[in-house]
Amino acid sequence: MGRPENAIRQRIIRALGGQPDLLILSNPSGVAEYTQTTDRGAPIGGVEDVDASSRRVEYGLGGRGGCDLIGFLHWVHPDPRPGLSDLRGAQTLGIEVKAPGKHRSQHQIRWHLQAAARGVWILEEATSAEQALSWLEECRGRLRSAGLHPAPADPGVLRALRAVVSPSR
Repeated sequence: MGRPENAIRQRIIRALGGQPDLLILSNPSGVAEYTQTTDRGAPIGGVEDVDASSRRVEYGLGGRGGCDLIGFLHWVHPDPRPGLSDLRGAQTLGIEVKAPGKHRSQHQIRWHLQAAARGVWILEEATSAEQALSWLEECRGRLRSAGLHPAPADPGVLRALRAVVSPSR
């Protein structure tokens, strides 16, 4: 991701990161190259690496072509029956960040289509934080039209997370 896209991604993360019903995560993805190292002239492990195809490793959620940002838009479906718990869940979101005038690669298009076919909502070419916020409002509207209500993450789970992350001593 180039510098303009990095700046846009950071602005989007700042804009979306404070939303109480959204968990937004950066998803660095790409291909890493493995380089065999030696110890005093001999290959580590004692054997030359002859399989060149094993020298490339894809990383990130979904590997090459994965969205730059992955989000989970939390929702609740209130159960009107007394004594029953509300149903809670999250809609998975993918945001592909692009500098103005730039477009998705074939790998990205393929990944986005596969994810969308499985229910992930994709913002295909986000060029600003304002665009991402507007799209988030559209996503909330889609949830509401399905009878679901955008809601902060489950407070009990958040309390448990805080206890694990910063346990009292």
